[in-house]
Amino acid sequence: MVESFSRLGRSTKDLIELVEYFESKNVKLISIKENFDTNTPQGKLMLTVFQAFSQFERDLIAQRTKEGLESARARGRNGGRTKVKEKQIKKALNLYNSKEYSISEIVEMTGISQATLYRYIRTTRQSKEEQAHIDIENTAKIRMWLRIENNNKFVRSKGKVRESVEQILKDNYKMEIIANEYIIYVPYTTVDALKKTVYDILAELDSEADMKNCFIEADVYCDELGLSW
Repeated sequence: MVESFSRLGRSTKDLIELVEYFESKNVKLISIKENFDTNTPQGKLMLTVFQAFSQFERDLIAQRTKEGLESARARGRNGGRTKVKEKQIKKALNLYNSKEYSISEIVEMTGISQATLYRYIRTTRQSKEEQAHIDIENTAKIRMWLRIENNNKFVRSKGKVRESVEQILKDNYKMEIIANEYIIYVPYTTVDALKKTVYDILAELDSEADMKNCFIEADVYCDELGLSW
């Protein structure tokens, strides 16, 4: 119960919304000054009128908004944030990366807003960091047991082949010999790339042996990644 509608809402819109809210919660409203009671048939009629006015006001606002947008489009203006040309963005970023101009100077020279400039600087930095993370190169420690044999009893080249093989591994993969095994260090970015690189190494060593009428047998392991070839 209220003394007057003027005590309930600051505007007609507020009043209608409050009345609708009370009704949705099954709360009955009585106003003494206006002799309004939602329990009575007259009050329920007025409530219906209030709801009709509320819907009318919403429809009117929607219609005016639509007409305003259509009028703006007819004048060549589209809603939303003004699009910044890619050329302006590129110029602004180049100026920023040169470290020769302040943010305010770049804004004045390119015509883009300070907020837009900061947004693209942040986006570019994040993109570079993500790419750097992707491209981080790891190094795998590879153990290699290698047997080299002559193709037949008339060939005496396996000693020279082993020398060539060891030189290839030293020059390219920092080869060490520990407990009769070759230890090499192979850079990689992904496990699949590492697998391919090791297969390529074995193919190169096999080709070196084949040119001198020898063959190789190899057992290869990467303990840290649980791989074997």
